[in-house]
Amino acid sequence: MYIVYFFGAYTFGFALFYAVGSFKSLSDRLM
Repeated sequence: MYIVYFFGAYTFGFALFYAVGSFKSLSDRLM
């Protein structure tokens, strides 16, 4: 059960990191 929770947290963190990176690149492109 803990493994599923850890995997979910890892996936959420990776998605959040990817979203922040894409948003930063988009803002740099607009600037």
